[in-house]
Amino acid sequence: MICINKKLIYINVFIFIHTFVPMSTIENYFTKTEHCRNCFDCDRKSPLFKHLTNGELEELRSERYEVIFDAGETIFKQGSSSTHTVTLTSGLAKMYLEGKHRNIIMKLIKPSDFFGGPGIYVDRRHHYTVKAITKCTCCFMGAELFKKLVRQNRDFAEAYIEMVNRKAIISFGKILELTQKQMPGRVAGSLLYLSNEVYNSTDFVMNISRQELAELSGMTKESSIRILKEFKDAGYLTVDGQYLILHDKENLQKIYDNG
Repeated sequence: MICINKKLIYINVFIFIHTFVPMSTIENYFTKTEHCRNCFDCDRKSPLFKHLTNGELEELRSERYEVIFDAGETIFKQGSSSTHTVTLTSGLAKMYLEGKHRNIIMKLIKPSDFFGGPGIYVDRRHHYTVKAITKCTCCFMGAELFKKLVRQNRDFAEAYIEMVNRKAIISFGKILELTQKQMPGRVAGSLLYLSNEVYNSTDFVMNISRQELAELSGMTKESSIRILKEFKDAGYLTVDGQYLILHDKENLQKIYDNG
C-alpha cells in the first residue's frame, strides 16, 4: 500500500499554479457579482461604511474580496482564528453558540449586516459560528484594515461602537428570554422575531428548519413542534410545511410578554 502525503500534494499543486498558471487566469477565476464591482456604488454594504471617505473606500475596495456560500456551509466557526470582518450581501445566515449538548441561535443575519466578533480585539478568535441558511454572498475585509479605519476615522469608530452596544443590549434581552420565560413565551418571541425582523410580513416561507426554530427558542425540537401545534389549534397561526401565517400577533405578543 502506498502512503500518500496529502499536505505534500497540496504544496506541489500550489507551486505549480503559481509557477505555470498566468496571474490573469487566477484573477479571472475569482469573479465578482454585479453588485460587488466597487464599494462606492454598492447598495448592499453595511451602513457603517457610509462614514468612510472616498480614499478609505478605495482602500477597502482594493483589499476586500467576495465569497459565495451554499446553504449549509460554514462562513466561520466558533474557536477559529478571527482574521476578517464580514458583511452579508445576499441570502440568510444564522449566528449561533455551540454548546456541549445544544446550540443556541442568537440571531439571523440578513443582507447588509456586518459581523466579525469581539475576538478581533481580544484573543483573535471567533466566539460564535456563522452558517449559511440559504445561498449567501459575503464581503470579507481584513481585520487589520478594519482596525486601521477605526483608529483613523472617528465617525466610523463611533458608529461601530454604537452597533456593538446595540448588539450587547439585544444579547441581554436574549439571556432574560431564555432563562426567565416559559417555552410558549419563547416560541411566541421567535415567531414575532421572524415576522417583524426577518421577513417583515405576517405570512412567509420559513427558511429555517424546525430544529433551528427550537435552537432560536432555546428548547428541544419536540417541544417547539408541540407548542406550534398548540398555537395552531388556538387559531393563532397556520402552518403548512415551511409556509406560515400569523393570524393573531396580538395574542402571540401577550404570550411573549407574560412569559
